[in-house]
Amino acid sequence: MRHTEETKMIWLTAVIAAATVAYVVCTVFLWRATKIAADAATESAGAAKDTAEATKQTAEQNKETAELLAALNRPYMGVSHVAFKSGPDGQNYPSWQIMWDIENFGNLPALAVDASAEFLLSETQIHAAKGPNSAEVFPQSPPIQTISTFEVAPARRGAVNDSVAFIVRIYIKYASSDGHRYDHQADLKLNPGYGTFSVVKSQTTTLNQP
Repeated sequence: MRHTEETKMIWLTAVIAAATVAYVVCTVFLWRATKIAADAATESAGAAKDTAEATKQTAEQNKETAELLAALNRPYMGVSHVAFKSGPDGQNYPSWQIMWDIENFGNLPALAVDASAEFLLSETQIHAAKGPNSAEVFPQSPPIQTISTFEVAPARRGAVNDSVAFIVRIYIKYASSDGHRYDHQADLKLNPGYGTFSVVKSQTTTLNQP
């Protein structure tokens, strides 16, 4: 009888041991399966993040490309030349005749072009003039020239020097065929004693985004 009970205990212990081993084996396999699934999920999330980053970068690059193409394919109105009509000695005459030319440096037509000029001595306006009005200016077309004539008192002519500047300030408003509107300003300073002009400011502002 005692032998039978011991046999039963041995078999029971063996069954428990086997069950324990099976549990451990199953746990290991479950842990490995869970780890593989977790690693796959992590890799998938990383791949999704990389894809999202790549998509974002592509979208940003496409936007920059579109903006660059839009910036390149447009009219660019500007001042091409300012000078005394009678040459450098013109600054010594009682009446000054100043030629100012505007031109389209872009590759599309400029529409509704309005231009005007201010003639400033130490930022005090001594004359104002109108240029082209509601004009259409094509790329590579000849510059549009305006000649402004006005009297300059001897005292004012003599006042122009390195510290008292004479400025020709030119404004150009224009539009492109896609509805954009632009405002250009250029300041050109008289070089005393030489009768020539140098650009000291040239700036274009986009007035609207259609």
